[in-house]
Amino acid sequence: MKRRIAISVIIPAYNAEKYIGKCLESVRGQSAPDVEILCVDDGSADTTSDIVRACAQKTKNLRLIRHEENRGQAYARNCGLREAAGKYVYFLDADDMLQGEDSLQRMYELAEKEELDCVTFGSEAFYEDLAARTEYPTALARHASYEGVFDGEAYLKRLFDSGDFKPAVWMQFWNREFLQKQGLCFDEELPPCEDLLFTVCAFCRAGRIGHLNRVMHRYLCRTDSSSREVNLNLYRVHALCYFHIQEFCLKERVGTDTFAVVTDYCRSLKDCVMDMAIALIRKGVDIRTAEFANPGYGVLLAELLTGRFLRLKRFFAPQEYEVLRKSGKIIVYGAGTLGKDTEALLAMFGLENFVTAANHRWGGAEEQVVLEELTEYREDAVVLIAASRENLEKRIAKVTRLGFRTYICMDQ
Repeated sequence: MKRRIAISVIIPAYNAEKYIGKCLESVRGQSAPDVEILCVDDGSADTTSDIVRACAQKTKNLRLIRHEENRGQAYARNCGLREAAGKYVYFLDADDMLQGEDSLQRMYELAEKEELDCVTFGSEAFYEDLAARTEYPTALARHASYEGVFDGEAYLKRLFDSGDFKPAVWMQFWNREFLQKQGLCFDEELPPCEDLLFTVCAFCRAGRIGHLNRVMHRYLCRTDSSSREVNLNLYRVHALCYFHIQEFCLKERVGTDTFAVVTDYCRSLKDCVMDMAIALIRKGVDIRTAEFANPGYGVLLAELLTGRFLRLKRFFAPQEYEVLRKSGKIIVYGAGTLGKDTEALLAMFGLENFVTAANHRWGGAEEQVVLEELTEYREDAVVLIAASRENLEKRIAKVTRLGFRTYICMDQ
């Protein structure tokens, strides 16, 4: 008779030779019966597979799935999910560990007792070295206690309201049949943000979620994690995640309260995208080169970045930022709507060495500066011409006539 598998533990691994041994030991030592361990080596170039094979020789319920090419953590998790046979699935990263010997048993017992789609629980951070402890203090602790069984949307709202929303899937224990019926898996375009989209979508669809008010997992903080470095792909992925969550909530027609809290969270995600864009431009990266499978997302991203401005539909290019950063003085030429938007854009980039000049001094506005009064800066100043296109030629003519060497037209 074929053995019934209760729990499938899926461990994606990539160049994890330093950590995979302890990770596997934390699972092998679990008291829960009928557990299968699926370790998906996603094209490692080190000895990760050799370590797993050696462990498998003394662990009959451990199976290695080896990929020749690195396809990413989301792909590896999806592969493990397709191969899983357990009633429940748990995703564990190769550099993390389970806490204690009864963690899986407690997850399983609560899920069975309450007929849950998902069990959530706590995690604690541990650190590879002192530098990691200093740089990445733990943000995993939940502030509130969650008793009883929740509808998924209600639980998601409560987590957001309490500041306890943690999208990491290694803090979740799922009913595999539920995931299959809902068609839930990890978006392979989104690493390292796939957990966020998965968690929001899965929670919104779950009918019954329970929580264990104890630590079941240990998360390794290490300083060599490249996922924290801002780059063009991370910027692109965060933008995609923002769009996908918004689209999901609209498509699924989630409840009004849930939509409100998710939208609030998306605002912080949007701010994160904005901060990344500024950081990249400061590093000389042209953010317009970010590629999307859906070209429409590129248009949406441009609107997202400039959406806080009334009329100024542009960002600074890296070359422009560098010129502005090195200039002796920045002059915003235009005191109207475009001028105000230009001032806001400069402030976002931390460029505060600017003065605003009007084209005319209006009656009674003695404090208003006009461009003619700033010619002492014409050698090393950059003039940002904040004028509409119909007035642009006149403004350019005036700037050059007054002897200013460098100008940038803001209405493009």
